[in-house]
Amino acid sequence: MTTISTFQLESQRGKDAPDELLAFLRDNRGGDVEVNLQQVSTLSGPQIELLLSGHRQWQSEGLSFSLVDANPELESRMTGFGIPSQLFSKEAE
Repeated sequence: MTTISTFQLESQRGKDAPDELLAFLRDNRGGDVEVNLQQVSTLSGPQIELLLSGHRQWQSEGLSFSLVDANPELESRMTGFGIPSQLFSKEAE
């Protein structure tokens, strides 16, 4: 059974630096990951960039990278910014 590491992204009003997300991705490289967006209503440019880069890296390694518990409005906006819709899981598993 594969273990999935989960990161709870916090709403970061006024913060543009995705330091905690970057640290999580670095610490969990080589394993399946999911980023929980339940508490987030918007993402910063650097966060979007990190999520897209992470997705490409994990995909190239044949690993799972998913975004979970995003509200429909956020999901719609993020797919408009180029985040693939298949990254969004409808529920955390």
